[in-house]
Amino acid sequence: MAAQTLGTRTMRVEELKKLMESKFVDVLRAVAAEAEGKRVQ
Repeated sequence: MAAQTLGTRTMRVEELKKLMESKFVDVLRAVAAEAEGKRVQ
């Protein structure tokens, strides 16, 4: 099911762009939170 949904999204450029942007933002937030945690200590 998930693979099928991903396959459908990757066939549409805008859908793929939205998917990748959201994943990129999630990673940036996680890295920033980790860096902030290390800085506070």
